[in-house]
Amino acid sequence: MSAMFFWFLACSFPLPDCADGYERNDADTCVALPEIVADTGLSELQGAYEGPISISINADAGNLPIEDVCEGTVAFDVSARRLDGLVRCAFTGTVAGIIGTDPFEGSMDGAAEEGGRTSGQIVLDLGAFGVLDEPWTGTVSADQIEGSFVGTMNFVVGALEVPVQFEGTFSAAP
Repeated sequence: MSAMFFWFLACSFPLPDCADGYERNDADTCVALPEIVADTGLSELQGAYEGPISISINADAGNLPIEDVCEGTVAFDVSARRLDGLVRCAFTGTVAGIIGTDPFEGSMDGAAEEGGRTSGQIVLDLGAFGVLDEPWTGTVSADQIEGSFVGTMNFVVGALEVPVQFEGTFSAAP
């Protein structure tokens, strides 16, 4: 009878499943699975990134249509997903005739986010034309930072205030 008693005490049912994130080992104990971290490429995002920037402007000042492009460079220093940068560009067309051909300098900052998105702020003092201060959005990887921005600013000449639309794009690589 004692052998029969032990047979009834032994469990013939399978062990229950382990909780999510756990699996059974060889000793039938539930142990945590190792955490799998997807490589987003952002761990390699550091150092100097540089490339072209282009800012197109368009305004209608009565009989004087104002269209031009400020061409130049953007340079970022990237560390811990933070982007700290400088922008420099110069006009060569209609705007250059109004405010000159000297290059304008400003700053750009931003942050790399999971999923390859990035965003930040560009601040570019265009002298008498005004200050372009606008948020930008884009994409980021270890190989490239790309972004764009769109907005409107006002150009004041005496009593005349002219709305100026602008659109910019940039791309920077290590």
